[in-house]
Amino acid sequence: MTEEELNSEVELLRDDDVLREAVAQDATNRRDWLHFLRPGEGAAQRVERAARRLRKKLVVEPVKRTNLIAIKYAADDPQRAAHVLQSVADAYLKKHAVVHRPSGEVQFFEQLTRDARRDLEEAERKLQQFTAAHGVVAAAQERDLALQKLSEIDGSYRQTRIDMSETQQRVTELQKLLATLPERTTTQVRIADNPELMKALKSNLLDLQEKRTQLLTKFEPSHRLVQEVDQQIAQAEAAVASEMKSPLRDETTDKDAHYEWAKSELERAQVQLKALQSRQTATGIQEAAYRTMARSLGDDALTQDDLQNTEKAAEGSYLLFVKLHVESFVFNSLARPSTD
Repeated sequence: MTEEELNSEVELLRDDDVLREAVAQDATNRRDWLHFLRPGEGAAQRVERAARRLRKKLVVEPVKRTNLIAIKYAADDPQRAAHVLQSVADAYLKKHAVVHRPSGEVQFFEQLTRDARRDLEEAERKLQQFTAAHGVVAAAQERDLALQKLSEIDGSYRQTRIDMSETQQRVTELQKLLATLPERTTTQVRIADNPELMKALKSNLLDLQEKRTQLLTKFEPSHRLVQEVDQQIAQAEAAVASEMKSPLRDETTDKDAHYEWAKSELERAQVQLKALQSRQTATGIQEAAYRTMARSLGDDALTQDDLQNTEKAAEGSYLLFVKLHVESFVFNSLARPSTD
């Protein structure tokens, strides 16, 4: 800071507006015992008189070889002196901000506010267009839901493959078992002679033996007729013996219980296997669809997040410039000289 600028700041500290502002802030300076002697004195007159009194008691001078300014005020009460100096410092800083505020600042912040508003509207428009075009409201949440569903479907797909493997193994084992089991089994066997045939054979044998006996009454055993009857008797005896060795056999069969159980279980396992295969196909299609959806929503979430951040940043800038614009307008209004 140059010496000229430093002296300018010293004069600013002793400016009437600064002193009046300091007095206005210090309620103890607004009234003194003399106000009883001036019953018609107004508030503005009292402040003006107190400002003149403060000017006389206030010592303001620059500190040599520095950019500092020393302010002194003498009072009987140290707290009173500190309070007055603080009021002067506050009034000075306020006046300094007004005096050194660049010209055209209101128009500058007004233009920045308009630009920020335009940027905010553009960010909002892009976010709305993206949301409408992609059919998403909260892409990040929808992505997380899709990933959760994809995880559930993937678990179901893995379990289906395990069930398919177990069912296929069961089908193979049942097929091997069926190959070793008979379809039917004997449930009852009855063995008995043929009574009619046996009766006929024995009756014929008896007749031949009686005929031989009759022939022996007339002929010798060596006679041709006797020999023929002997041959017939031998044949009859052989037929009876053969029939006795080969009785009638009556067998009853039925479906084998083990075979029927294995066959039923095989059919059930084959049906279950086809159902699991269908489920695997459907689950695979669902998994692919949700995987594609999750990937798409992931990209949408990144884009939407960027758009929302842009919108928030634009909104923050707009609110900041609105605040600066209002403050600039207020300060310039305070700095504008009164026409009263």
